[in-house]
Amino acid sequence: MEEEVEGFLKGGDESVKTVIKEKYGSLDEWKKEIKRRLLIKKTIHEVIDKTVKVTEKDAREYYNRNRKNYEIPQQVRARMIVVETEEEAKRIKKLLKKEPFEELAKKYSIGPEAEKGGDLGFFGKGDMPPEFEIVFKLPRGAISRIVKTPYGYHIFKVVDKKKGRKLRFRDVKDIIMEKIKRERAEKKYREWILTLKQNIEIDVDREFLSS
Repeated sequence: MEEEVEGFLKGGDESVKTVIKEKYGSLDEWKKEIKRRLLIKKTIHEVIDKTVKVTEKDAREYYNRNRKNYEIPQQVRARMIVVETEEEAKRIKKLLKKEPFEELAKKYSIGPEAEKGGDLGFFGKGDMPPEFEIVFKLPRGAISRIVKTPYGYHIFKVVDKKKGRKLRFRDVKDIIMEKIKRERAEKKYREWILTLKQNIEIDVDREFLSS
């Protein structure tokens, strides 16, 4: 704990130390308070977190109830050329019959991805404007028709496709178990605080509990 406190002070500027002195009277008093809080949190961890148990059966049941959360949707990697007028788009469409898409994107596209040859990277449905989703209907290597959007006139090329897939339980088991443990520990902590408030006259430091 000493190292954590000293490390924070070394990393802060003088304005931070000034605020600390105004609130706590001195750096030493602030250090004592911080150490007290860290000790309380450590005690809570020992008392609550370590008593929370999660089994593989718990994780399996959670996985079965939330399968949709562990599905990776279909994704497409596409390149795009966007220009201001339909006439310009038609001219580029003709040029694509003999020139590489990425070179024409660098030369004519007004989009920010132009310098990367119009590469939009991989994206799924809903990640881009609805007009872009024409690429999901095209095969690899295909070039789209001209598509009008509020941004201009677009031409897309499908570079690659990834099929949607479901993550297997064994691939996400540890993540799920940690999630359940964290949620149970938080619930147990809230119940513990409520019990203290009901049975003991204590002044609850709300700022500390929310930190």
